[in-house]
Amino acid sequence: MKGPFVRRTCFFGFLSIVLTLSFIGSNIYSARKVAIREAYSDTTGLVRFLSMDIERMYYGVEQMFVGLDNLLATEHGNNPGEIHDVLMDLKEKNSYLMDLLIVSPSGEITNWSNTGPLPDIRTRDYLRYHLERKYSTFYVGKPHVSIVHQDRWFFGYSKAERDRHGRLQRVLVAIIDIDHLYDRYRKLNLPEDMIITVASQDGDVYTRIPGHAQVVGKNFPAIVDLLCNLKKSKIFHGVSAINGTRLLASIERVGETSMVAAVSVNEEDFFSDWYRHSLLMGGFGGVVGAILFTLSILTVRSQREQLRIQQQLQQQATTDPLTGLANRRHALEQAALEIKRNQRAGTALAVMMMDIDHFKQVNDNYGHHIGDTVLIAVAQTCRELCRESDLVCRFGGEEFLILSPSTTLDGAEIHAEKLRQAIEALTFSADKDSFSVTASFGLSQWQAETKIDRVISRADKALYQAKHDGRNCIRRQD
Repeated sequence: MKGPFVRRTCFFGFLSIVLTLSFIGSNIYSARKVAIREAYSDTTGLVRFLSMDIERMYYGVEQMFVGLDNLLATEHGNNPGEIHDVLMDLKEKNSYLMDLLIVSPSGEITNWSNTGPLPDIRTRDYLRYHLERKYSTFYVGKPHVSIVHQDRWFFGYSKAERDRHGRLQRVLVAIIDIDHLYDRYRKLNLPEDMIITVASQDGDVYTRIPGHAQVVGKNFPAIVDLLCNLKKSKIFHGVSAINGTRLLASIERVGETSMVAAVSVNEEDFFSDWYRHSLLMGGFGGVVGAILFTLSILTVRSQREQLRIQQQLQQQATTDPLTGLANRRHALEQAALEIKRNQRAGTALAVMMMDIDHFKQVNDNYGHHIGDTVLIAVAQTCRELCRESDLVCRFGGEEFLILSPSTTLDGAEIHAEKLRQAIEALTFSADKDSFSVTASFGLSQWQAETKIDRVISRADKALYQAKHDGRNCIRRQD
Protein backbone atom coordinates (compact mmCIF):
# COMPACT_ATOMS: atom_id res chain seq x y z
CA MET A 1 0.00 0.00 0.00
CA LYS A 2 2.96 2.24 0.51
CA GLY A 3 3.84 2.27 -3.17
CA PRO A 4 0.43 3.35 -4.51
CA PHE A 5 0.15 6.03 -1.82
CA VAL A 6 3.54 7.47 -2.78
CA ARG A 7 2.66 7.34 -6.44
CA ARG A 8 -0.65 9.02 -5.71
CA THR A 9 1.10 11.71 -3.70
CA CYS A 10 3.68 12.25 -6.46
CA PHE A 11 0.94 12.38 -9.03
CA PHE A 12 -1.05 15.01 -7.16
CA GLY A 13 2.15 16.89 -6.35
CA PHE A 14 3.18 16.84 -10.01
CA LEU A 15 -0.33 17.78 -11.03
CA SER A 16 -0.28 20.68 -8.58
CA ILE A 17 3.07 21.85 -9.95
CA VAL A 18 1.81 21.59 -13.52
CA LEU A 19 -1.39 23.42 -12.65
CA THR A 20 0.56 26.10 -10.78
CA LEU A 21 3.03 26.52 -13.65
CA SER A 22 0.16 26.59 -16.11
CA PHE A 23 -1.63 29.21 -14.02
CA ILE A 24 1.51 31.32 -13.77
CA GLY A 25 2.29 30.92 -17.48
CA SER A 26 -1.31 31.77 -18.41
CA ASN A 27 -1.21 34.87 -16.26
CA ILE A 28 2.16 35.95 -17.67
CA TYR A 29 0.81 35.53 -21.20
CA SER A 30 -2.39 37.39 -20.34
CA ALA A 31 -0.39 40.21 -18.76
CA ARG A 32 1.65 40.52 -21.93
CA LYS A 33 -1.52 40.81 -24.02
CA VAL A 34 -2.87 43.46 -21.62
CA ALA A 35 0.33 45.50 -21.95
CA ILE A 36 0.15 45.43 -25.75
CA ARG A 37 -3.57 46.19 -25.80
CA GLU A 38 -3.11 49.20 -23.51
CA ALA A 39 -0.30 50.49 -25.70
CA TYR A 40 -2.53 50.06 -28.77
CA SER A 41 -5.41 51.81 -27.02
CA ASP A 42 -3.33 54.76 -25.80
CA THR A 43 -1.46 55.33 -29.06
CA THR A 44 -4.50 54.85 -31.32
CA GLY A 45 -6.61 57.40 -29.46
CA LEU A 46 -3.83 60.01 -29.47
CA VAL A 47 -2.85 59.49 -33.10
CA ARG A 48 -6.50 59.97 -34.09
CA PHE A 49 -6.51 63.27 -32.21
CA LEU A 50 -3.29 64.39 -33.95
CA SER A 51 -4.57 63.44 -37.40
CA MET A 52 -7.87 65.27 -36.90
CA ASP A 53 -6.11 68.30 -35.40
CA ILE A 54 -3.81 68.68 -38.41
CA GLU A 55 -6.71 67.97 -40.75
CA ARG A 56 -8.70 70.78 -39.11
CA MET A 57 -5.73 73.09 -39.68
CA TYR A 58 -5.71 72.14 -43.38
CA TYR A 59 -9.45 72.67 -43.55
CA GLY A 60 -8.97 76.17 -42.12
CA VAL A 61 -6.32 76.92 -44.77
CA GLU A 62 -8.62 75.63 -47.51
CA GLN A 63 -11.37 77.94 -46.28
CA MET A 64 -8.90 80.84 -46.43
CA PHE A 65 -8.07 79.87 -50.02
CA VAL A 66 -11.76 79.84 -50.92
CA GLY A 67 -12.16 83.30 -49.41
CA LEU A 68 -9.10 84.60 -51.25
CA ASP A 69 -10.33 83.14 -54.55
CA ASN A 70 -13.67 84.84 -54.09
CA LEU A 71 -11.97 88.13 -53.21
CA LEU A 72 -9.60 87.97 -56.18
CA ALA A 73 -12.56 87.33 -58.48
CA THR A 74 -14.11 90.65 -57.45
CA GLU A 75 -13.07 94.20 -58.21
CA HIS A 76 -11.14 94.20 -54.93
CA GLY A 77 -8.77 91.70 -56.50
CA ASN A 78 -7.26 94.54 -58.53
CA ASN A 79 -6.25 96.42 -55.37
CA PRO A 80 -2.87 95.02 -54.17
CA GLY A 81 -2.99 97.07 -50.98
CA GLU A 82 -6.35 95.67 -49.96
CA ILE A 83 -5.25 92.12 -50.78
CA HIS A 84 -2.10 92.63 -48.73
CA ASP A 85 -4.14 93.82 -45.76
CA VAL A 86 -6.34 90.72 -45.98
CA LEU A 87 -3.28 88.45 -46.08
CA MET A 88 -1.76 90.22 -43.08
CA ASP A 89 -5.04 89.91 -41.16
CA LEU A 90 -5.31 86.17 -41.88
CA LYS A 91 -1.71 85.62 -40.83
CA GLU A 92 -2.23 87.51 -37.57
CA LYS A 93 -5.38 85.53 -36.70
CA ASN A 94 -3.85 82.10 -37.38
CA SER A 95 -0.77 81.46 -35.30
CA TYR A 96 0.32 78.45 -37.35
CA LEU A 97 0.82 80.64 -40.44
CA MET A 98 4.29 81.92 -41.15
CA ASP A 99 3.17 83.60 -44.38
CA LEU A 100 0.50 83.57 -47.10
CA LEU A 101 1.53 83.91 -50.75
CA ILE A 102 -0.25 84.57 -54.04
CA VAL A 103 1.93 83.38 -56.91
CA SER A 104 1.53 84.00 -60.65
CA PRO A 105 1.78 81.19 -63.28
CA SER A 106 5.34 82.36 -63.98
CA GLY A 107 6.36 81.63 -60.39
CA GLU A 108 6.56 85.23 -59.22
CA ILE A 109 4.98 86.33 -55.93
CA THR A 110 2.31 88.91 -56.71
CA ASN A 111 1.31 89.52 -53.09
CA TRP A 112 2.19 88.17 -49.67
CA SER A 113 1.70 88.72 -45.95
CA ASN A 114 5.03 90.46 -45.40
CA THR A 115 6.73 93.73 -46.17
CA GLY A 116 10.30 92.73 -46.88
CA PRO A 117 11.98 91.89 -50.20
CA LEU A 118 10.18 89.19 -52.18
CA PRO A 119 11.99 85.84 -51.92
CA ASP A 120 12.61 83.68 -54.99
CA ILE A 121 10.45 80.56 -54.50
CA ARG A 122 10.61 79.15 -58.01
CA THR A 123 12.67 76.17 -56.82
CA ARG A 124 10.37 75.35 -53.89
CA ASP A 125 8.56 72.03 -54.24
CA TYR A 126 5.17 73.44 -53.21
CA LEU A 127 5.29 75.68 -56.31
CA ARG A 128 7.11 73.37 -58.75
CA TYR A 129 4.52 70.66 -58.15
CA HIS A 130 1.82 72.83 -59.74
CA LEU A 131 4.01 74.40 -62.41
CA GLU A 132 5.13 71.00 -63.70
CA ARG A 133 1.66 69.41 -63.81
CA LYS A 134 -1.32 70.20 -65.96
CA TYR A 135 -3.80 68.97 -63.36
CA SER A 136 -3.18 69.53 -59.66
CA THR A 137 -5.09 70.84 -56.65
CA PHE A 138 -3.65 70.75 -53.12
CA TYR A 139 -0.07 69.85 -52.24
CA VAL A 140 1.76 69.40 -48.93
CA GLY A 141 5.38 70.38 -49.33
CA LYS A 142 8.57 69.10 -47.76
CA PRO A 143 10.05 70.75 -44.66
CA HIS A 144 12.34 73.67 -45.49
CA VAL A 145 14.44 76.19 -43.59
CA SER A 146 13.12 79.72 -44.06
CA ILE A 147 15.41 82.41 -45.43
CA VAL A 148 12.90 85.08 -44.45
CA HIS A 149 12.10 84.10 -40.85
CA GLN A 150 15.48 83.60 -39.19
CA ASP A 151 16.15 79.98 -40.23
CA ARG A 152 12.87 78.64 -38.83
CA TRP A 153 11.46 75.42 -40.27
CA PHE A 154 8.28 75.45 -42.38
CA PHE A 155 6.42 73.57 -45.08
CA GLY A 156 4.13 74.86 -47.80
CA TYR A 157 0.47 73.91 -48.27
CA SER A 158 -0.48 75.08 -51.75
CA LYS A 159 -3.46 75.08 -54.07
CA ALA A 160 -3.50 75.60 -57.83
CA GLU A 161 -6.29 77.67 -59.32
CA ARG A 162 -6.99 76.76 -62.95
CA ASP A 163 -9.50 77.87 -65.53
CA ARG A 164 -11.94 75.46 -67.14
CA HIS A 165 -9.32 74.55 -69.76
CA GLY A 166 -6.83 73.53 -67.10
CA ARG A 167 -4.59 76.57 -67.52
CA LEU A 168 -2.91 77.74 -64.35
CA GLN A 169 -4.20 81.11 -63.12
CA ARG A 170 -2.46 81.37 -59.77
CA VAL A 171 -1.08 79.35 -56.89
CA LEU A 172 -2.13 80.10 -53.31
CA VAL A 173 0.44 79.08 -50.69
CA ALA A 174 0.16 78.85 -46.92
CA ILE A 175 3.57 78.71 -45.22
CA ILE A 176 3.00 76.54 -42.13
CA ASP A 177 5.25 77.13 -39.12
CA ILE A 178 6.65 73.74 -38.06
CA ASP A 179 7.79 75.21 -34.74
CA HIS A 180 4.13 75.99 -34.00
CA LEU A 181 3.23 72.30 -34.43
CA TYR A 182 6.17 71.29 -32.26
CA ASP A 183 5.24 73.72 -29.47
CA ARG A 184 1.55 72.75 -29.66
CA TYR A 185 2.12 69.02 -29.29
CA ARG A 186 5.00 69.41 -26.84
CA LYS A 187 2.50 70.97 -24.38
CA LEU A 188 0.23 67.90 -24.39
CA ASN A 189 2.00 66.58 -21.26
CA LEU A 190 2.48 63.15 -22.75
CA PRO A 191 3.82 60.21 -20.73
CA GLU A 192 7.61 60.08 -20.84
CA ASP A 193 7.60 56.86 -22.84
CA MET A 194 5.35 58.15 -25.63
CA ILE A 195 6.76 59.55 -28.90
CA ILE A 196 4.93 61.73 -31.44
CA THR A 197 6.14 61.85 -35.04
CA VAL A 198 4.72 63.82 -37.97
CA ALA A 199 6.25 62.83 -41.30
CA SER A 200 5.45 62.41 -44.98
CA GLN A 201 5.02 59.18 -46.91
CA ASP A 202 8.20 60.18 -48.76
CA GLY A 203 10.18 59.85 -45.52
CA ASP A 204 10.56 63.54 -44.59
CA VAL A 205 10.16 64.31 -40.87
CA TYR A 206 8.29 67.50 -39.90
CA THR A 207 8.57 67.06 -36.13
CA ARG A 208 9.28 64.41 -33.51
CA ILE A 209 8.67 64.77 -29.78
CA PRO A 210 11.08 64.25 -28.13
CA GLY A 211 14.07 64.74 -30.45
CA HIS A 212 12.65 67.47 -32.72
CA ALA A 213 15.93 69.33 -33.31
CA GLN A 214 17.78 66.13 -34.26
CA VAL A 215 15.43 64.91 -36.99
CA VAL A 216 13.37 67.87 -38.32
CA GLY A 217 13.80 68.18 -42.08
CA LYS A 218 15.70 64.89 -42.41
CA ASN A 219 14.66 62.12 -44.78
CA PHE A 220 14.50 58.50 -43.63
CA PRO A 221 14.09 56.04 -46.55
CA ALA A 222 12.91 53.32 -44.15
CA ILE A 223 9.76 55.38 -43.52
CA VAL A 224 8.87 55.02 -47.21
CA ASP A 225 8.93 51.22 -46.92
CA LEU A 226 6.96 51.32 -43.68
CA LEU A 227 4.20 53.53 -45.13
CA CYS A 228 4.00 51.82 -48.51
CA ASN A 229 0.36 51.48 -49.63
CA LEU A 230 -0.95 53.16 -46.45
CA LYS A 231 -4.60 54.05 -47.09
CA LYS A 232 -5.77 55.35 -43.72
CA SER A 233 -4.19 53.79 -40.63
CA LYS A 234 -2.13 50.85 -39.42
CA ILE A 235 -0.58 49.35 -36.30
CA PHE A 236 3.15 48.65 -36.42
CA HIS A 237 5.20 46.54 -34.01
CA GLY A 238 8.85 46.30 -34.99
CA VAL A 239 12.05 48.28 -35.55
CA SER A 240 11.83 52.09 -35.72
CA ALA A 241 12.54 53.61 -39.14
CA ILE A 242 14.29 56.55 -37.40
CA ASN A 243 16.51 55.24 -34.60
CA GLY A 244 16.37 51.45 -34.93
CA THR A 245 14.77 50.73 -31.54
CA ARG A 246 11.90 48.27 -31.23
CA LEU A 247 8.59 49.95 -30.68
CA LEU A 248 4.84 49.75 -31.06
CA ALA A 249 3.24 52.52 -33.11
CA SER A 250 -0.18 53.63 -34.27
CA ILE A 251 0.05 55.39 -37.63
CA GLU A 252 -2.68 57.39 -39.38
CA ARG A 253 -2.74 59.31 -42.62
CA VAL A 254 -3.86 62.96 -42.35
CA GLY A 255 -6.94 63.21 -44.58
CA GLU A 256 -6.10 62.66 -48.25
CA THR A 257 -2.64 64.26 -47.98
CA SER A 258 0.79 62.60 -47.97
CA MET A 259 1.33 63.56 -44.32
CA VAL A 260 1.07 60.93 -41.58
CA ALA A 261 0.94 61.16 -37.80
CA ALA A 262 2.39 58.44 -35.58
CA VAL A 263 2.34 57.82 -31.84
CA SER A 264 4.74 55.16 -30.60
CA VAL A 265 6.01 53.58 -27.41
CA ASN A 266 9.40 51.92 -27.04
CA GLU A 267 9.06 48.19 -26.45
CA GLU A 268 11.21 48.37 -23.32
CA ASP A 269 8.90 51.00 -21.85
CA PHE A 270 5.52 49.43 -22.51
CA PHE A 271 6.82 45.97 -21.50
CA SER A 272 8.55 47.19 -18.32
CA ASP A 273 5.50 46.57 -16.14
CA TRP A 274 5.06 43.14 -17.66
CA TYR A 275 8.65 42.21 -16.79
CA ARG A 276 8.07 43.14 -13.17
CA HIS A 277 4.75 41.32 -13.07
CA SER A 278 6.36 38.18 -14.51
CA LEU A 279 8.85 38.05 -11.62
CA LEU A 280 6.19 38.65 -8.99
CA MET A 281 3.86 36.00 -10.41
CA GLY A 282 6.33 33.22 -9.47
CA GLY A 283 5.50 33.61 -5.77
CA PHE A 284 2.47 35.86 -5.69
CA GLY A 285 -0.06 34.40 -8.12
CA GLY A 286 -2.95 35.74 -6.12
CA VAL A 287 -1.43 39.24 -5.99
CA VAL A 288 -0.90 39.14 -9.71
CA GLY A 289 -4.54 38.16 -10.20
CA ALA A 290 -5.63 41.19 -8.18
CA ILE A 291 -3.27 43.41 -10.15
CA LEU A 292 -4.66 42.12 -13.44
CA PHE A 293 -8.20 42.74 -12.19
CA THR A 294 -7.26 46.30 -11.23
CA LEU A 295 -5.58 46.83 -14.59
CA SER A 296 -8.71 45.58 -16.34
CA ILE A 297 -10.86 48.12 -14.48
CA LEU A 298 -8.41 50.89 -15.32
CA THR A 299 -8.35 49.75 -18.96
CA VAL A 300 -12.15 49.86 -19.19
CA ARG A 301 -12.19 53.35 -17.69
CA SER A 302 -9.47 54.46 -20.07
CA GLN A 303 -11.32 53.04 -23.07
CA ARG A 304 -14.58 54.70 -22.00
CA GLU A 305 -12.82 58.04 -21.68
CA GLN A 306 -11.16 57.59 -25.07
CA LEU A 307 -14.51 56.66 -26.62
CA ARG A 308 -16.03 59.84 -25.19
CA ILE A 309 -13.16 61.91 -26.58
CA GLN A 310 -13.37 60.18 -29.97
CA GLN A 311 -17.12 60.80 -30.13
CA GLN A 312 -16.53 64.47 -29.28
CA LEU A 313 -13.83 64.73 -31.96
CA GLN A 314 -16.14 63.01 -34.44
CA GLN A 315 -18.80 65.61 -33.69
CA GLN A 316 -16.28 68.40 -34.23
CA ALA A 317 -15.11 66.79 -37.48
CA THR A 318 -18.63 66.70 -38.98
CA THR A 319 -20.13 69.96 -37.70
CA ASP A 320 -19.49 73.60 -38.57
CA PRO A 321 -18.49 75.20 -35.24
CA LEU A 322 -20.18 78.56 -35.91
CA THR A 323 -23.62 77.56 -37.20
CA GLY A 324 -23.95 74.03 -35.85
CA LEU A 325 -24.84 72.78 -39.34
CA ALA A 326 -23.14 69.88 -41.07
CA ASN A 327 -19.80 70.86 -42.58
CA ARG A 328 -18.81 70.42 -46.22
CA ARG A 329 -16.96 67.15 -45.71
CA HIS A 330 -19.81 65.49 -43.82
CA ALA A 331 -22.37 66.74 -46.35
CA LEU A 332 -20.47 65.25 -49.28
CA GLU A 333 -20.18 61.91 -47.46
CA GLN A 334 -23.92 61.87 -46.73
CA ALA A 335 -24.70 62.92 -50.30
CA ALA A 336 -22.79 59.91 -51.63
CA LEU A 337 -24.86 57.63 -49.38
CA GLU A 338 -28.06 59.35 -50.49
CA ILE A 339 -27.22 58.73 -54.14
CA LYS A 340 -26.76 55.02 -53.41
CA ARG A 341 -30.18 54.91 -51.72
CA ASN A 342 -31.77 56.72 -54.66
CA GLN A 343 -30.17 54.32 -57.13
CA ARG A 344 -31.82 51.44 -55.31
CA ALA A 345 -35.21 53.10 -54.74
CA GLY A 346 -35.41 55.24 -57.89
CA THR A 347 -36.62 58.31 -55.96
CA ALA A 348 -35.93 61.98 -56.67
CA LEU A 349 -33.18 64.07 -55.09
CA ALA A 350 -32.96 67.86 -55.28
CA VAL A 351 -29.86 69.94 -54.56
CA MET A 352 -30.09 73.58 -53.50
CA MET A 353 -27.11 75.96 -53.38
CA MET A 354 -27.74 79.20 -51.46
CA ASP A 355 -25.47 82.21 -51.08
CA ILE A 356 -26.06 85.29 -48.92
CA ASP A 357 -25.97 88.35 -51.18
CA HIS A 358 -23.32 91.02 -50.57
CA PHE A 359 -22.18 89.28 -47.40
CA LYS A 360 -18.74 90.83 -47.61
CA GLN A 361 -20.34 94.27 -47.28
CA VAL A 362 -21.92 93.14 -44.00
CA ASN A 363 -18.49 92.21 -42.66
CA ASP A 364 -16.92 95.39 -44.00
CA ASN A 365 -19.66 97.73 -42.74
CA TYR A 366 -20.55 96.14 -39.39
CA GLY A 367 -17.68 93.82 -38.51
CA HIS A 368 -17.13 90.07 -38.59
CA HIS A 369 -19.02 89.52 -35.32
CA ILE A 370 -22.19 90.88 -36.95
CA GLY A 371 -21.45 88.75 -40.01
CA ASP A 372 -21.29 85.70 -37.73
CA THR A 373 -24.68 86.69 -36.27
CA VAL A 374 -26.14 86.81 -39.79
CA LEU A 375 -24.72 83.37 -40.63
CA ILE A 376 -26.16 81.88 -37.43
CA ALA A 377 -29.60 83.41 -38.06
CA VAL A 378 -29.69 82.21 -41.66
CA ALA A 379 -28.61 78.73 -40.57
CA GLN A 380 -31.35 78.66 -37.91
CA THR A 381 -33.95 79.74 -40.50
CA CYS A 382 -32.86 76.94 -42.82
CA ARG A 383 -33.11 74.41 -40.00
CA GLU A 384 -36.60 75.54 -39.07
CA LEU A 385 -37.96 75.48 -42.62
CA CYS A 386 -36.31 72.23 -43.73
CA ARG A 387 -37.57 68.73 -43.09
CA GLU A 388 -35.78 66.31 -40.79
CA SER A 389 -34.86 64.26 -43.84
CA ASP A 390 -33.17 67.28 -45.48
CA LEU A 391 -29.44 67.78 -45.00
CA VAL A 392 -28.51 71.43 -44.39
CA CYS A 393 -24.80 72.21 -44.66
CA ARG A 394 -22.58 75.24 -44.49
CA PHE A 395 -20.68 74.62 -47.70
CA GLY A 396 -18.13 77.39 -47.24
CA GLY A 397 -18.10 81.05 -46.18
CA GLU A 398 -21.60 82.43 -46.76
CA GLU A 399 -22.61 79.54 -49.02
CA PHE A 400 -25.03 76.80 -47.92
CA LEU A 401 -26.03 73.47 -49.45
CA ILE A 402 -29.39 71.73 -48.90
CA LEU A 403 -30.01 68.13 -50.03
CA SER A 404 -33.72 67.25 -50.26
CA PRO A 405 -34.44 63.54 -50.72
CA SER A 406 -37.69 62.49 -52.43
CA THR A 407 -38.09 66.03 -53.79
CA THR A 408 -38.59 67.10 -57.40
CA LEU A 409 -37.14 70.24 -58.89
CA ASP A 410 -40.57 71.94 -58.73
CA GLY A 411 -40.89 71.04 -55.06
CA ALA A 412 -37.39 72.33 -54.38
CA GLU A 413 -38.27 75.63 -56.06
CA ILE A 414 -41.30 76.06 -53.79
CA HIS A 415 -39.12 75.30 -50.78
CA ALA A 416 -36.43 77.74 -51.98
CA GLU A 417 -38.99 80.52 -52.33
CA LYS A 418 -40.10 80.00 -48.71
CA LEU A 419 -36.49 80.19 -47.59
CA ARG A 420 -35.84 83.28 -49.72
CA GLN A 421 -38.80 85.11 -48.22
CA ALA A 422 -37.91 84.06 -44.67
CA ILE A 423 -34.31 85.24 -45.03
CA GLU A 424 -35.40 88.52 -46.60
CA ALA A 425 -37.71 89.07 -43.59
CA LEU A 426 -34.85 88.78 -41.10
CA THR A 427 -33.65 92.05 -39.56
CA PHE A 428 -30.37 92.74 -37.77
CA SER A 429 -29.13 95.58 -35.59
CA ALA A 430 -25.63 97.01 -35.43
CA ASP A 431 -24.47 100.35 -33.98
CA LYS A 432 -28.04 101.72 -33.72
CA ASP A 433 -28.55 100.79 -37.35
CA SER A 434 -30.74 98.02 -38.72
CA PHE A 435 -30.36 96.12 -41.94
CA SER A 436 -31.55 93.00 -43.71
CA VAL A 437 -30.00 90.52 -46.11
CA THR A 438 -31.16 88.56 -49.11
CA ALA A 439 -30.07 85.27 -50.63
CA SER A 440 -29.71 83.82 -54.10
CA PHE A 441 -30.56 80.21 -54.91
CA GLY A 442 -29.46 77.68 -57.52
CA LEU A 443 -31.35 74.40 -57.95
CA SER A 444 -30.61 71.13 -59.70
CA GLN A 445 -31.88 67.58 -59.61
CA TRP A 446 -30.12 64.25 -59.50
CA GLN A 447 -30.24 62.58 -62.91
CA ALA A 448 -28.92 59.10 -62.13
CA GLU A 449 -25.30 60.28 -61.82
CA THR A 450 -23.00 58.09 -59.75
CA LYS A 451 -21.38 61.09 -58.06
CA ILE A 452 -22.86 64.15 -56.41
CA ASP A 453 -20.22 66.51 -57.86
CA ARG A 454 -22.07 66.97 -61.16
CA VAL A 455 -25.38 67.68 -59.43
CA ILE A 456 -23.74 70.28 -57.18
CA SER A 457 -21.94 71.77 -60.18
CA ARG A 458 -25.26 72.33 -61.97
CA ALA A 459 -26.76 73.90 -58.86
CA ASP A 460 -23.69 76.12 -58.59
CA LYS A 461 -24.11 77.26 -62.18
CA ALA A 462 -27.76 78.05 -61.48
CA LEU A 463 -26.64 80.03 -58.42
CA TYR A 464 -24.19 81.95 -60.57
CA GLN A 465 -27.03 82.75 -62.97
CA ALA A 466 -29.16 83.99 -60.04
CA LYS A 467 -26.30 86.29 -59.02
CA HIS A 468 -25.95 87.48 -62.58
CA ASP A 469 -29.69 88.17 -62.81
CA GLY A 470 -29.66 90.60 -59.92
CA ARG A 471 -29.55 88.37 -56.79
CA ASN A 472 -32.39 87.64 -54.34
CA CYS A 473 -33.90 85.19 -56.82
CA ILE A 474 -34.05 81.51 -57.71
CA ARG A 475 -32.66 79.86 -60.81
CA ARG A 476 -32.67 76.18 -61.76
CA GLN A 477 -30.89 73.86 -64.12
CA ASP A 478 -32.88 70.84 -65.30
